[in-house]
Amino acid sequence: EEERWRRMHLGSSSERRGKA
Repeated sequence: EEERWRRMHLGSSSERRGKA
């Protein structure tokens, strides 16, 4: 699950865009 570590590394940055 790449989205898992992506969220941990990006943090709120990815949440602001939505998912990308």
